[in-house]
Amino acid sequence: MNNIPNPQLDSPSDFADDSFDLDMQFEASTTSSLNMLDLKLMHHYSTKVWPTITAAGISDEKIWNEDIPNLAFKFPFLMRLILTFSATHLSRTERGLDTIIIQYRAESLKLLREAVLNMNAENTDALVASALILIMDSLANASSGNQSAPRAVPASAWVFHVKGAATILTAVWPLPQTSRFYKFINIDLGDLGDVGYDISGQLSPPATLPKYVPIQCFDDSIADLFPLTYSSPYVQTLSFMHKLHLARHQSDFILRIFAFPALLERKFLQLLITCDLTAMRIMRSYYKLLRDFVDEMKDRVWFLEGVSTVLPVDVEEYSGGGGMNMMVDFLGGGPTTVEDEVSELADLSDVVETDLLDTNNLPSSVPGLGDNNDDPSVAFMGF
Repeated sequence: MNNIPNPQLDSPSDFADDSFDLDMQFEASTTSSLNMLDLKLMHHYSTKVWPTITAAGISDEKIWNEDIPNLAFKFPFLMRLILTFSATHLSRTERGLDTIIIQYRAESLKLLREAVLNMNAENTDALVASALILIMDSLANASSGNQSAPRAVPASAWVFHVKGAATILTAVWPLPQTSRFYKFINIDLGDLGDVGYDISGQLSPPATLPKYVPIQCFDDSIADLFPLTYSSPYVQTLSFMHKLHLARHQSDFILRIFAFPALLERKFLQLLITCDLTAMRIMRSYYKLLRDFVDEMKDRVWFLEGVSTVLPVDVEEYSGGGGMNMMVDFLGGGPTTVEDEVSELADLSDVVETDLLDTNNLPSSVPGLGDNNDDPSVAFMGF
């Protein structure tokens, strides 16, 4: 019996010290420690939130139930994003989380920028998971129901977040086969990058290049644009939209359709800004697809509830003009409550473009489309 060591019991003073430390952590949370609220949010994620992600068709259960939480305890930027997303979900039933959501989102964006600067094989999956959570959280917080609320995010803000997520995924591309997301992104979503023909003509002699792009009309409202010639300024945008329509019933469609506006080539954006009627008709076609999808899914996917309130009910209000309004609604024309976040995302994009990305070696690059080389986000999700 004497050989059995007695456990060292904590003295009352030890408990007092622990209580003091806990209070200090609660008052001033850092990126390297978790306070009681953080633990509550992580528990909420582990029991309530992750099933909603897989139910929306975004990857599989093991990734979000086991792998991502384990990674979060190793990578603070992922932990902060998980806690932000969990707080957003919990705020639907509990009050008082608005400040936490704003604070944690801002912290996560700063940490993400630092992580991209130090990108390596070890943090690749954490970066991918962070990009996906960033998209979902921005959609969930897009709401016009109470813009006076501290955490209110303008209708167009999700595009900035998708853009930031795009730069992250572009930076880690191509994913190694050891990645947990390799099959999910490189195969399931990667088919969007396979246009299937040479738009520029650089891969075929001009005499043998067909006049028309081999895609069928997918929307009667723009039927007059087909057959589509290779020289059309709308060829890439319509090609991507054709891919969207083909993927309409795939489980990962939610990521595809919300990524689309953030990835439009600059030539098309310029046409839209200058109120080019054809460009506006194409965006109205996209909008109808988006609106129908959100209306269909909002009752099943909670983080679509917010964005469903900021999309105009009647797409025809854009007919006959209003290209600039369409830019504001769809492409992020100037949110006023997320300046710091936009600044962080802009810095993140600069880091990727300047220091990390070889734009001549994108997985979905199409020879001759110079705009792609100016905008690395076109590789997001295989576009």
